[in-house]
Amino acid sequence: MPDAKDSNVTEEGRWDKSTRLIKDTMFRYDDLKEIVKYPYEHSEKSWYFLTGLGTLILFDKQITAYYQDKVESRFEGRRLPWPKWARAWPDRAAEGYITLGATSSYLLGVAMNDGKMQQAAMLAGKASAYSILISHLTLKTIFARKRPVPNLSSGEGETRDYTTSPFAFGYYHTPSLQSGKQYGTALPSLHYTSFFSVAKVYQKMYDNYLIPYSLLAYALTTNIKGHKHWVSDMVAGAVIGTLIGDVVTDHVLQEKGESMMILPSVFDNEVGINLSYQF
Repeated sequence: MPDAKDSNVTEEGRWDKSTRLIKDTMFRYDDLKEIVKYPYEHSEKSWYFLTGLGTLILFDKQITAYYQDKVESRFEGRRLPWPKWARAWPDRAAEGYITLGATSSYLLGVAMNDGKMQQAAMLAGKASAYSILISHLTLKTIFARKRPVPNLSSGEGETRDYTTSPFAFGYYHTPSLQSGKQYGTALPSLHYTSFFSVAKVYQKMYDNYLIPYSLLAYALTTNIKGHKHWVSDMVAGAVIGTLIGDVVTDHVLQEKGESMMILPSVFDNEVGINLSYQF
């Protein structure tokens, strides 16, 4: 008999499966506790990350200036087509397509009675929500770092909202879902946190790096000058997003569990062992 926790039990009715998966995936928050506790439970890895990030910040002006001159300039002007009714959010095309893709795959999963497809889409949404909560509302507020001017090489364009110094921390603001030109919202990058968390979810659910990370790379090169981040902001977002995607997916995959059954078998006067392994 199939394991009741297997998301792809074909004998289970479509609506029964969908209801169960929503409950098991979206309305349990043990994974958020694991993410919050991760720095304490993996202190050595956390110190390596913080040390590396601190070193990167020391040289952030030179590295980010090179990134602006050599990388941003190469992809400047690349934008995804965006419908007229969404012109109020001209810089959110990548997020819109990610949301549309996850929503479509969820609905297709329901129609096909495919539990993995449904669960992957829901985990992507959950990872994105955690990205906003952790990176945007919490860490951006704590670090309160100014964004770099658009042209660090010349130092032009410095305003109240932007700076030429990578050490411009402590410009505190009220937590908000809006960032825009608001100062003190650089570290970490929400785009990188959210995009990497979603890519990690699909990579782990389907054991495939090529497709999710190829789409991730393309998304990150669209509207590239609109993000206005230090390189360390992007690295921090990528690491945090990968952690979020890793934890939320592992939390579901581990619950499916593994089981082994060893049963005797008799066939044509021969005695043997039937080994059944389910994961």
